[in-house]
Amino acid sequence: MSMKKALSLLLGVLMLLAVFAGCKDNKKSNTPSVTPSNSNTESVLPEKDWGGIELRVTELDSDLESVIASDDTSTPISYEVFARNAEIETKYNFSIATTRISADERPSEKVRAEALTGESTFDIVIDSPGYMHGALLDFIFTDLNQLQYIDWNSKGWDQKSNDELDICGYRFICTGDLNLQEKAGSSVIYCNRDMLESLTEENVRQTILDGEWTMEKMVELMNLAKRVDGATGNTEIYGMVNNGNGAFVNFMTCSFGMKFSEKDDQGIPHISFDDSAYFQMTDRWIDEVLKFYANGALTWTQRYSGSKHPVYQLKAIELFKNGKALFYSGELDDIVDFQNNATFTYSTFPYPIYDTDTQTEYIAARNYSWSGLMAIPYFAKDADFSAFALQALNERSSKLMHLYVEEKCKIRGSVDEVDYQLLTLALSNSSYDLGVVYDWGALKTWIFKDRYSDSSGYQSIPVSGTNTFASLWAMDKDLAHKEVNDCLRTIGIIE
Repeated sequence: MSMKKALSLLLGVLMLLAVFAGCKDNKKSNTPSVTPSNSNTESVLPEKDWGGIELRVTELDSDLESVIASDDTSTPISYEVFARNAEIETKYNFSIATTRISADERPSEKVRAEALTGESTFDIVIDSPGYMHGALLDFIFTDLNQLQYIDWNSKGWDQKSNDELDICGYRFICTGDLNLQEKAGSSVIYCNRDMLESLTEENVRQTILDGEWTMEKMVELMNLAKRVDGATGNTEIYGMVNNGNGAFVNFMTCSFGMKFSEKDDQGIPHISFDDSAYFQMTDRWIDEVLKFYANGALTWTQRYSGSKHPVYQLKAIELFKNGKALFYSGELDDIVDFQNNATFTYSTFPYPIYDTDTQTEYIAARNYSWSGLMAIPYFAKDADFSAFALQALNERSSKLMHLYVEEKCKIRGSVDEVDYQLLTLALSNSSYDLGVVYDWGALKTWIFKDRYSDSSGYQSIPVSGTNTFASLWAMDKDLAHKEVNDCLRTIGIIE
């Protein structure tokens, strides 16, 4: 079955049912430190006049300033966006407009609703993978590999991530230099550097830059930091506090490279845990993480997010800011709080590697609810124009990551080149897993993150603190297989 026929059938059903150079200064400046983009920017695009039409982009609203369109020139990023767009609009004769949509409304859901009428208000979508999967399952985005003008081998595209995001040869979502929404949705490990330097003479920051930041080293430092009151048995200083059980998933995926799904040579995905050898390997990895994660005297994890249970809001971050933990696994957005309120010097670390013999690079941890990917709606008025504009924007966005990291590493007492390099390591090298992007069987949540119903008697591994992988997988695998097969059936891979 062709994709177009599959989409038409699916939409029919829906109708019936009714995407340092270095840190210079620790003070805010309203004077941009960048220059306009070079009008001679190398491009793979042909000379083309688009007759003054408007590119309409929708993106998930966030604290991140828009990297698509900006009339502001008060910050380095907004100035760079303004200068880049001015060059593109002049060279190719089209304008750029952005509509930001809240997390409650979800950009992809708006595009999905419009698809019921066979149209789309927008030409490009930037939304979080966590909010995109409904539109992905309904094939509401177009196959980018079938469009003119995008050259995936040209500069600016994240080729590794884009290859991982392909499914059966189709590419519905992508990422590249333009996509700061992706980097802004990162999870990182913060370190109280004052405390660290009182515990060891080792230059841990250099150890990280040397590629030798391992789980073993992290746990060793956690144990050095831990302080337990001998009289009460209460922990006074933790080795690590976590703002949620997403940290457990991050250790599994970043430190071990665990994937919920893998692809065969034809790009057809399957659930990884169906392979008995992979299942056993994952089972061993879980035991390794639980050794420190389930040690309540060493590691404390916030049970609920602030959005679900306000009484717990910011408890983990407050422990860290009050000097009660060496490490805090949280979100990149937390850095704003630390910039304003931290009373100690801190650094931002990537998640560690478990075995440097088998893994040579740090893997960036993404919070799929706040990260972002890019797509073009299936019913965009002119998908080739959307692709042309996406290529033009992306190949001229190489400065954005530098400016973003430079801004984020302006942290109290830590405005040197090393912290710039550490934060770059923590944000770079994404690894995407179709099993999580498409949310097949909700395996990430039900097994490795959080079951919210305490009354069910079944809890995820980090919540229970025990390795119940075999029984949880037995409960959830049928739904995972059904959802994978439903996806492959719609594509036309299976009958």
